[in-house]
Amino acid sequence: MINQIEQSLSELFSSGKGMYGCSLYDLETKESFAFQENESFYAASIIKVPIMAAVFAHAYEGKCRLKDKIQIHEEDFVPGDGILKHLSAGMEWTIYNLLVLMIIESDNTATNVLIDLVGIENIASHMTRWGFRTSQLNHKLQISPDRKSGEFNVITPNEINLSF
Repeated sequence: MINQIEQSLSELFSSGKGMYGCSLYDLETKESFAFQENESFYAASIIKVPIMAAVFAHAYEGKCRLKDKIQIHEEDFVPGDGILKHLSAGMEWTIYNLLVLMIIESDNTATNVLIDLVGIENIASHMTRWGFRTSQLNHKLQISPDRKSGEFNVITPNEINLSF
């Protein structure tokens, strides 16, 4: 499958404006394709994948249960993607439901609540154990005061692809 689209991907990446990176691996055929796979990129919402894995690890370690509920407060709401910001403060959501909203709806409020649950330092520790060397979670999403100059959430396509 990947070999069939490799030429098209290469042409697309080399003809486009901007910088692109890609790392694909087919678990069935063992085919792979990579383009600038070790370059650092602004993470945007792809950082939610290792956050999700860290929440599952947190639950596996017995520090929470996916059925535990977390109340969403007014100060938790952030702009950007998601539906929670359009709902009432004070509602309780299970950790599992927050994970679903984070991944399926790309909900930034759910993401930040889950980051608070596990802790940035703990998420970073998990990422290091999983082999992330360049990819980093440095701050919550959509909260400017948390950002230090030049410190962004970053990923490399290869680390995101091969670490899980």
